Amino acid sequence: MAQTDAMQDILHLELANALHISTEELNLDQSFLVQGGDSLSAVQFLSKCRLRGIHIDIVDTVQCKTLAELVERIISKHESNPHNLILNDRVGNSDTSTSSSSSDDAASATGSDSTDTVPDVRLKHLAQDPARQIESIGPCSSMQNRILISQAVNSAAYQCRFILRIKSSVPDSLTASHIANAWPRIVARHSSLRTTFLESETRQSTFDQVVWTEVNPKVTILQDEAQVKADGMLNSFESGSVPHHMYIYAASSSELILRLEVSHAVIDGRSADVLLYDLCAAYENQLPDTKAMPYTDFVRMEEESFQDVERIAGYWQNYLRDAEETYLAGVGNKPRAGLHTLQDRVDIPAEEARRFCDAYGVTLAD
Repeated sequence: MAQTDAMQDILHLELANALHISTEELNLDQSFLVQGGDSLSAVQFLSKCRLRGIHIDIVDTVQCKTLAELVERIISKHESNPHNLILNDRVGNSDTSTSSSSSDDAASATGSDSTDTVPDVRLKHLAQDPARQIESIGPCSSMQNRILISQAVNSAAYQCRFILRIKSSVPDSLTASHIANAWPRIVARHSSLRTTFLESETRQSTFDQVVWTEVNPKVTILQDEAQVKADGMLNSFESGSVPHHMYIYAASSSELILRLEVSHAVIDGRSADVLLYDLCAAYENQLPDTKAMPYTDFVRMEEESFQDVERIAGYWQNYLRDAEETYLAGVGNKPRAGLHTLQDRVDIPAEEARRFCDAYGVTLAD
């Protein structure tokens, strides 16, 4: 009981710190978001608590309807999988001390002298033989972290939908099964399509990305367009599953419609073109046997480049030297004083929009 009370006091204190209010102002009958919290403050709360030996899921922080429910859920999970509480304010902040503490806690929680790291322990819940079934595990990029945090708040956020129309001049030469057989070869070639995400235990990044050696991608062949409409809005992908799903249906004897639903954490506008190119090559049995460059190489390069802050700052100062201030309001900013706006509907042909984007190197997003 004493430890539970101490843990409750710690949670109240760290919640107040994350929300920038005093513990007296903390309203346990309101949710974290209602009291001014957001995804960034949720991550700060999560990090501080983990340094104190309290494991917290960011999803719980933003989904619980009240802080009282959140505190009760955290304590319940802690009692079922106990860690050593750090009750004073002398909390270490180095990766080494955090990793060591987490690994020791994981070993004591399993009741053994196992030398498995925390990621290894968690991966055993997803795979029978992690060493054989997992290609790599590492931190996410800064952009991936932002996307995944947003998806923890709203599962529909940053879910992309690509719809492709494939035509053939020869009737009955296109088959949905042929496309369905080609897609797994694309997934096998690109590590990003074999990736799942876990909240990080031992790294500075918020999430870890786990790349599997083999996956069975979700491919659904539909009968007609009516099934597409019945399927509803974008899918939210379960934790631990690869975040993409391919749907295929025949619009006519010479036309197929492909719909790929995928998390923005594993794809963007540039990589979508690469996947489309490879899909065409796979359909014609011309896909290279070699695998593409692992995404983890990019993350490693990004981490190394971020160490030279002065060089990065100099690049952007030079890049933006002649830029003109925009009249549009930035995120969290108010519009400039004296700015008058007019709202109207403008019909822009798709081909004209595409030429505009190509000319200026921009991507339109809804």
